[in-house]
Parts: sequence; C-alpha cells; structure tokens
Amino acid sequence: MENRLRCFNLGTDDFLPKPFEFRELSVRIRAILRRAGKRHREEAEPRVQVEGLNLDPETYEVSWRGQSVRLTPTEFRILYLLATNAGHVVPASRLYTYVWGSEGGDANALRSHISHIRRKLEIDGSGPGKITSVPAVGYVLRPDASSVPASAAPAARAPAPESTPLPIARPSLPAARLAPATVMLATSEATASSD
Repeated sequence: MENRLRCFNLGTDDFLPKPFEFRELSVRIRAILRRAGKRHREEAEPRVQVEGLNLDPETYEVSWRGQSVRLTPTEFRILYLLATNAGHVVPASRLYTYVWGSEGGDANALRSHISHIRRKLEIDGSGPGKITSVPAVGYVLRPDASSVPASAAPAARAPAPESTPLPIARPSLPAARLAPATVMLATSEATASSD
C-alpha cells in the first residue's frame, strides 16, 4: 500500500498492480484519456494575429495578408510558437519540444520546415515581418516596429518562461492533443511488498 501512496503523491493518475486483466487496463486508460480531453478543451490555445498573419489552432487555418495559406501540421506548430512569441527569440530546444515533443530535435528538419514556411508565406529571412534565424540559438518572428497587435496572444508581448510547459498538439493523432496523463504499472515485487 505504501508504494501506491508514494506513486499517487508523485502525480500518478492511476495505479494498476500486477497481475491485472487487460480489459481493466483498457477501461482505466480510456477513463484517463476522457478526463484529460475535458481538461484540454477547457485550455484551448488562443487564436493569434500578428502582422497580417492569422493562426487558428483549433482548425489549423492560416491566413497571411488576407490570403489563405496551406501549411502542414508541423509547419503550423512552428509558426504558431513563433507568432505567440513574436519579437522574441524562441530557442531551438523549445521549438523541438513544442513541435516534436522532445529537445533532441533535428536542426536540419527544423531549418527545412522554416524554409517551407517562408516560401509559402512568400517572405525572406530579414527585416520586419520576417522569420529570422539567430545562429546557435533559434528563430524569431520579427513584427513590424509599428505594431504590437492588441489581438495577439499575451505571449506575443512577453515570452513564456523556460520552465513553462508548452502544449503539444498533434492533429494526426487525436489522443495526443489531450493533456498528458500518467499511467504506472507496478511490478509484481513492488505490489507484493506493499499489499
């Protein structure tokens, strides 16, 4: 029992000791995902408007200067994070975590996606309203000096602290858009000693 209490105190959402029935595991996982889905819908990411760029994270729709632009889900997530932090350098590690869910991202893949975004939006990498590379650090979406749009997300004016966890939305995997859930399976030794 002590082992179970320790797990719950560490943030576990559920505890299923061995041996267990697969049906029970399946039902518990569905319940956790259902609860996490409710939390995610309550914490929906806001629309972002910066420099004629409009991003809707619910529908993955993008418009640039009044024209609809088709981006891949990965390109959208990159541009969304840059837009919500417009005017501030977004470290590559934060982009990797937000887009791919890990800090060990591929710099070449990120560079390639940034290039595709620039091409689709018909912008180059310098000046106001552009996505600029900051060597060995990351990227920044540079807003026009005359605008800090009132409709931009609050993060566009002040970057989120490094310790703030970023939401990870993956439209190709609906369950991945849910808030993270923890499921721990205890080993037979741990449950034998705690029962």
